[in-house]
This record gives sequence, C-alpha cells and structure tokens, in this order.
Amino acid sequence: MRRFLAISARVLALGFIAVLAVLLRVFRLERLSFWYDEVVTMTVARAESFREVIATLDRIDATRAPLHPLLLHVWVRVFGDSEFSGRGFSAVCGIITVAMVYRIARRLYDSQATAFFAAWLAAISPMLVVYSREARMYAWLVLLTCAAWDALFLLRSEDQSTRGRWARLLWYGLCLVALGYSHPLGLFMAIALAMAGAIDASSYGFKVGEWLIVHLGAATIVALWLRRYVDHPPELIMGMLPIRYLLGTPIGWTGGNFRTLAGCVLLLCVGLFSLRRRVVNGRKRRLALILEHPVAGRSLLVWLVVPVALLWVYSRAATRFSDRRGTPCFVPHPT
Repeated sequence: MRRFLAISARVLALGFIAVLAVLLRVFRLERLSFWYDEVVTMTVARAESFREVIATLDRIDATRAPLHPLLLHVWVRVFGDSEFSGRGFSAVCGIITVAMVYRIARRLYDSQATAFFAAWLAAISPMLVVYSREARMYAWLVLLTCAAWDALFLLRSEDQSTRGRWARLLWYGLCLVALGYSHPLGLFMAIALAMAGAIDASSYGFKVGEWLIVHLGAATIVALWLRRYVDHPPELIMGMLPIRYLLGTPIGWTGGNFRTLAGCVLLLCVGLFSLRRRVVNGRKRRLALILEHPVAGRSLLVWLVVPVALLWVYSRAATRFSDRRGTPCFVPHPT
C-alpha cells in the first residue's frame, strides 16, 4: 500500500508539472500577431519546397541556420501557418524540454526529488516559456542542447556492449551535428560538450579513438555549412563584447542584478559542495569542501561558462580581424 501511494504521488507530481508546462506554453498562443523576427522565420518556412526554403533563408535570415526552418516547413505543411500553428512547434519543443530536463536530472543524480525540482524550474522558467511561445528557433535549440547533453550522459550507461555503445555514440554525434546546423551559437555548445567529454573521458568510457572519431566526424559534417555562417554581413553588429557582458549574461537567465547572480551562484555551490572531514588511513583529517556528483558538477560548470566565454573570445577576435580588413564582423547574437 505504501509503495502504491508513493508511485501515485510521483505520477500526480509529474502530471501537475506536465499540465502546468503545457498551459504556460499554449494558452492563448495565437493572441498576438507575429512580430518581425517571427515573420522572417515564417516566410522561410512557408516556401514551396526544401530548395526554396534554403534560397529564402539565404535572402532574408542572417543566421543562415537551415535545420529549424526545414523542420518548421514540414510542420506548417501539416498543421497550417497560423499564429497558433506556427508557434506550436516551439511550444512542443518547450514541453519536451521539461521532460528532457527531468530525464537529465534523474540520470545524473538518481534522485526523484532532484528530478522533480529540475522539471518544475524548467516548466516555469520565464525565459523558456517566452521562447516556447515564439516561432523562432530558440525553443528548438534549447531542446536540442538538452538532448545532446542527455546523449553524452547516456554514455555512462552500464550497458557496455559494442553494438549498444556505438549506437549511443552515433546518437551523440548526430546531436552535435544538429546543433551546428540549428544556430551559430550551437557551435559553441558543441565545443562545450566536447570539452566535457574530454574532461571526464573515463566516466563516459571514452577512448582516445572514440572521442576523436565522434567529434572530428561531427566537425567535418558541420564544416560543410560553416562558411555560410560567416560569408555575409550580420543583421546586428555587436562588436567587441566587454568583460561585463561575460559576467552579466547569466543575469538574463535569472533576472535581477549582480547581487541576484551572486545569490544564485551561492545556491549552486551549496547544492554542489558539502563540508566534510576527509578520512585517510582511518583517521579523520581537516574539514574540506567535497564536490558531490563530480561529473554532474563539472558538466554544469562547462555548460554554463564555456559557451558564453567562447562568444566573448570570438567577439574580440572577430572584431580585431574585421578592423584590419575594414569589414563588419559576424558575432552571433544570443537573442
């Protein structure tokens, strides 16, 4: 009876989170007309064929990322191109993202409570909700990013059969390729994933040959399109980003100011670290900070820091290069 009640409570909790995620993303989805960026996206998606989608993308969308427009093209062919239908693809991506966050937390921490809390935060996150209610590619990019990290964490599975191992590696590699074709910023996240895999190679069972094959293979496929990201003037010139931008970007995720950011960082540290005495040769030593779930902690650090840092470094390098050539630099805007 106790087990039945526990299972029922979990089902009810998941159901409540799922219903809330759906309502926040689809309620009155069609209320507002498409705004400018959505009009650009929908114009590309409404093209008559895949070839015309790419041609229109080249003409009017500075991102030049093809995967989302092609998927949205299929979506509007099936469900129509109204405000509700056009944004429906992003809404579905946002809802699945909540489930993916639950799965990642469950896989990393093996804790039902942690997974529930993570899914709850994903369901009510204002930024995730807003992007899930737009026809742009950001909800898709977030879902794909979560899928890629989940694919990386899946490599820690106890199933080490050769066939299963290579199937998981293939799925991980496909996620990296999809990131590269979904948005220029996806390239930075792919680099972060590669770094996380290298830092904890033993935890993921990566051999040197495996790691190189997967990442170099994905990089080779993405390189076929890479030139089209940088061969045209940007729609928005950001220029050289200041160090304050690097420190302030997470505030866009949390809201508030630098004090709020400091509080969030402190909260993360409380969750990631514990203060315990080390025991060496049966003797207790001085108190030390212990990183709980080290793979999860290091992955979180890479996930949050590396893409933003890469964008900052790239902005400075690209600006200096463009100044020498006298041409505008392409710095992908995160929003």
